[in-house]
Amino acid sequence: MDRSYMYVSLYMFILETPKFLKRTKIVLFLNTFENEWIYYS
Repeated sequence: MDRSYMYVSLYMFILETPKFLKRTKIVLFLNTFENEWIYYS
């Protein structure tokens, strides 16, 4: 495996991680919101 390729993939992963975390946070928030909504209605 080429070393430069490894660095590039690592760099891309680091760039993508915040977006991924934000997406999961939004999904978790929506899930809890729906659960609360069902619980209170």
